[in-house]
Amino acid sequence: MTREVAFAPVEGSFNDRVDAAYPPEYGESQYLAPMIGVRARAATVRITPRATTRETKR
Repeated sequence: MTREVAFAPVEGSFNDRVDAAYPPEYGESQYLAPMIGVRARAATVRITPRATTRETKR
């Protein structure tokens, strides 16, 4: 099934909560800084279904 979706930027406190969740999981990992850095925040998007009457089954 294929669905129409919309992408919207995420800002503010949501990003803060996401960033706070990573350190307990990844601790001293070399990957932690890139996961909570400026570029990661810029790439965080909210995906929501679009209202549509057309659905395509595959």
